Amino acid sequence: LFLTSKPGEKRTCSVCHNDAYPETFNCIDCDFSLCFGCATIPQKVRYKHDKHMLALSYGDETSTMTYWCEACEEKIKLERGFYMCDEYCCVTLHNDCLIGKDFYMKPGASWLYDDIKVDVLLKNQHMSRPFCSWCRKHCPYKIVFQLSGLIFCSIRCMRLGLIRRNLSMNPEALQNFDPRNWKITKMLT
Repeated sequence: LFLTSKPGEKRTCSVCHNDAYPETFNCIDCDFSLCFGCATIPQKVRYKHDKHMLALSYGDETSTMTYWCEACEEKIKLERGFYMCDEYCCVTLHNDCLIGKDFYMKPGASWLYDDIKVDVLLKNQHMSRPFCSWCRKHCPYKIVFQLSGLIFCSIRCMRLGLIRRNLSMNPEALQNFDPRNWKITKMLT
């Protein structure tokens, strides 16, 4: 795989199917693309409730097996990748449920977004998990984001929550808004 993206070209990642990445690793022989997030997912990880290592797996779309995530109890889409125990215990987990969506974020870090301070908090290690201000679900990941007294479970939810807030103040802004252009204004720590 090579970094062959041209300026302005956006390709869809063949693993997570996200098309918001301006740069991807691409195969020069076929149409396979891989975003940086998927390229850096660990091949083997340890899960706190399993004595064996879990291996990154990709299922076959023709498989008749139905896999369920042990954490969120939802079906696993085989083509998007998941972790499973290759021993005898049959533990299966979504990538995001095991390692989190924003696993490269450092707890305690802060940055400015539209002149609003955003804090990365390590608050999700207790029995009672906070509710996300955007999706209204319990935050399933190890870290949460806090700004203006609101808690968000991921950068995506935080961005959508801020979009909703900004658009409710200025509905005309919706015409020129592209959520993929979201940028951090300034890193604080």
